[in-house]
Amino acid sequence: MQNWVVDTCYAPYDVGREEGEERDVDEPQGANPVAPTRDPRTESSQRTRSLKKPLRRNKIKWPKANESEEWRKLDEHLSGLLQTALRGSVEAKLNLFGEILYEECSNRYGEVTIREAVARTKGRREKEIDDLVASRRQLRKRWRKADESEKEGLKVLWHEIRSSVANLRRAERIRRRRKRKEKERSSFFRNPFRHARGLLEEKTNLEEHIRTQYSDPARNNPLGSPGYVPRPTEPSAMFDTSPPKLSELETGDPAG
Repeated sequence: MQNWVVDTCYAPYDVGREEGEERDVDEPQGANPVAPTRDPRTESSQRTRSLKKPLRRNKIKWPKANESEEWRKLDEHLSGLLQTALRGSVEAKLNLFGEILYEECSNRYGEVTIREAVARTKGRREKEIDDLVASRRQLRKRWRKADESEKEGLKVLWHEIRSSVANLRRAERIRRRRKRKEKERSSFFRNPFRHARGLLEEKTNLEEHIRTQYSDPARNNPLGSPGYVPRPTEPSAMFDTSPPKLSELETGDPAG
């Protein structure tokens, strides 16, 4: 009953009922009401639109799976309620089935509230960095308009603010690095396998990255002359590649 209730509350329940059509809850069982004549083309188009955009409801705060007593009470309550509430044809019962289950369970347990994203506020060190950067810009503007006697003092103040900003930014980087390590450590201890899978990239993406970064599609093509290197003149005499002569060995003169 537990899985059956959960699946039923999220299943589409607008079977055969058009938008704006009233339900006949007190319709006696076995009666055959005369259905109004409708254009089949209009009815099919309306059903197609309703299937394209299914109604999505908020999730219900279901009890825990190990609370068997609570699930048993819910099963008994819904069984008795459905036996007394469902009336009419099969189509009308199907339309009422999901609505009754969802309304009763949402009223009994409540709905899951979606937490809105909270805008991140700057910390004390970040605000101090912004103030110092603004002061440094103001000193730079004053230095440009100041006299020669004032420029040296403004320059000293500017360098002091610059060193303070550098120290604060270094401390902020260390804090962020420490926070990131703590987050990764807690993620690893919570689920080591998921954390390891998140560190590794997909094989296809990694191979594509290596192929585009470190491969040369024209590596088999000859390079040729770059064009900016000067070419030497043609030799006036051909290079003698014959073995050494006896006269050259005796005199030691290659020219003979």
